[in-house]
Amino acid sequence: MAATFFWYDLETSGTNAIDDRILQFAGQRTDADLNLVGEPVNQLVKPTEDALLDPGAMAVTGLDPRALMTKGCSEFALTSLLLSHFAVPETCVVGYNSLSFDDEFVRQTLFRNLRDPYAREWQGGNSRWDILGLMRMAYALRPDGIHWPMRDNGRPSFTLVDLARANGIEHTSAHDALSDIEATIGLARLVKLAQPKLFDFYFALRQKQAVINQLYPLGKGPLVHVAPYYPPERRGLTAILPLIAHPHFSNTVVCWDLTVPPRAFEAALSSVDAFDTALQNWGREYETGPRPLQSIAINKSPPIAPYRTLGEEQANALGIGESMVHERVADLQRMGRLRDLLSERLLNQKQMQDEIGADRDVDASLYTGGFFSTEDLATMEQARQTIASGGLPLVAGNERLRLLIERCYVRATDMPSDQAPIQAWLTYLRRQWLDSGRLEDVFRRTHAAPSTGPGSLAAEVKQSLLQRLEDQASLIGVPTASWHG
Repeated sequence: MAATFFWYDLETSGTNAIDDRILQFAGQRTDADLNLVGEPVNQLVKPTEDALLDPGAMAVTGLDPRALMTKGCSEFALTSLLLSHFAVPETCVVGYNSLSFDDEFVRQTLFRNLRDPYAREWQGGNSRWDILGLMRMAYALRPDGIHWPMRDNGRPSFTLVDLARANGIEHTSAHDALSDIEATIGLARLVKLAQPKLFDFYFALRQKQAVINQLYPLGKGPLVHVAPYYPPERRGLTAILPLIAHPHFSNTVVCWDLTVPPRAFEAALSSVDAFDTALQNWGREYETGPRPLQSIAINKSPPIAPYRTLGEEQANALGIGESMVHERVADLQRMGRLRDLLSERLLNQKQMQDEIGADRDVDASLYTGGFFSTEDLATMEQARQTIASGGLPLVAGNERLRLLIERCYVRATDMPSDQAPIQAWLTYLRRQWLDSGRLEDVFRRTHAAPSTGPGSLAAEVKQSLLQRLEDQASLIGVPTASWHG
């Protein structure tokens, strides 16, 4: 099959990819020239029983819980629908802020429903990309031909709504998944027309090898990096020097922000503790200033480019002129001890994270529990087939898989007849909802949500949300009378 884009957007019950759920999935395929291919996809999704629907998120999306329950597919079925589009060979899956948001929901949903959470991202020549990064890069490096809406604080607005409006792109219903896709494709067409070389350059960075070619050899040459936390007077970019590959995360390279003088840390290279103290002191002194260390995720289409992309005049105007940059690169190159300390520091941090992660619930173990083996994936697929036919798979010897399969079974089965998993499920719900206080918090915020103005909920939607919360509280035997105040 010829290479295509699959554009997608999600509406969700909140912003936490582990605890919240996909409520709407929409998508549209195009060819490589951004011409539409086939019909759009637009599917509502029933929230699983353990999902607490955040009133703020529901006010933004405007989705009615009653429509989700009557017209939505199950989350178990959603994974098949997602993969039927995402896993088509030679597909680049793309959205707006999708790498940081939507893709995380997809991974967690696949994981929770016994699917390989990563395969669709690379198998069959597939890849993923993000138009938000393209827009940030265009503004920083090649802004001509595009209208950039500005906020009162002097920063450009990169919201889909504002960019679409400023450039005359139709966006009839913000926060409706299908409408958001149409606006995203419109922005991509705009950049492809106005700055075709930049479009092609950034599109290539969806492939890890293209990013590696920019970053390596480490410590040799400066790059420019675009990110929302760099100051507006520098158009949201800085100069960086890639220093080390992260000792534990193979897709991460740690870099130095060259607007920070390395010599300020020379006296702190005696130990990791001394270096940590120097970093903390720098953060206190320059609270809103540049952070010395930056991480580049090579599998997330990082907006990076060779330093020479700026040109001398632009680099000087942005305060990252060649003489300063090359002087600081030379300083870092002779500070070999700094790279050793960074590796040791990151190893220590990973050990602490692992100790914390060991106590996490299995639903939160996607990134802390290790990759699934081929045998694990085969077991998961067999379990899915058993669940689809209404049965409870039995798994021995692997506690992580056993819990995942048991919970998937309960979520996917409306009225499971097996009492043991139901009791375990209720114990899990009490822990998730009561120990953290989340159930009461969501109930109180929903009850207090206004009926007009910002954050408002339509009366019937609010009533549906409150009734759902009442039912959830009743499920675990908790009275809600005291929460109405």
